[in-house]
Amino acid sequence: DKYIGNAAEVVIPDTIDGIPVTLIEISAFSGTPIKKVVIPETVTTIDSSAFEACRLLEKVILPSKLRTLEKNAFSCCESLSSIELPASLEHLGREAFKDCKNLKSLCIPPNCLEAGNNSLFKNSGIETLELSEGIASIPNMCFGNMPALKKLILPTTLKKICYNAISDCPALEEVVLPDGLETVEPLAFSRDTKLTGITIPRSVKNISANVFARCESLTKIFFEGDAPDNIWCSDDYNDSDYYHQYISKDHYTIYYHKGAKGFTSPTWYDYPTQIIE
Repeated sequence: DKYIGNAAEVVIPDTIDGIPVTLIEISAFSGTPIKKVVIPETVTTIDSSAFEACRLLEKVILPSKLRTLEKNAFSCCESLSSIELPASLEHLGREAFKDCKNLKSLCIPPNCLEAGNNSLFKNSGIETLELSEGIASIPNMCFGNMPALKKLILPTTLKKICYNAISDCPALEEVVLPDGLETVEPLAFSRDTKLTGITIPRSVKNISANVFARCESLTKIFFEGDAPDNIWCSDDYNDSDYYHQYISKDHYTIYYHKGAKGFTSPTWYDYPTQIIE
């Protein structure tokens, strides 16, 4: 329920008065001066804000059977540099690692991404983020507002990148979209200002210009296959899927293979094109 000590290193017991410890309650350790915590294998849930604002916390050892990590669980843990999310994790709450400035890399387990995973790492220091094999979709606004993110490793199982999923990541320079990806929703990579080029796999059937809205350094988009099934952009304000209000700021050229269907030359939707022999 609540930690009332002042130790730098804490090992949470697996039983208290003979009763198994399965839950770390809301704000149980919030704001305490701990530097390291070991959570027992009996714990399956870490509730909201359980370790929020533990500004000295550097290392966390999570149990291998943890299923639920609720919202803001480790937000504002500015010194946190070592934590590994277990494969058992089924729920990862929004802003769980917000403002974790010293956390540089993390691997996301296969079954914990779902609708509502908003801004999991907002304003964190994460530079490398890896998504495990088995992940099929990146939810709306899931990885937005990550100022330090440079490298994003996507799994071969990925089928869909949702609305605003990886937006406002100004340090992101390169993304390799996997073969098998089918849909990239509006604004998915918007305002990723260091992204200079991207290759669209032939498996992608639905993607539009506004996916890359305000990607000011983007100059090249390579299509490996035919043009997408949908329209590329629209000037109809009511067309929420394809309306692109920042189209005047686009600076990229569309590259496609000779013989690819659906493209036109020398322009396609007013974007300059180049044919790859």
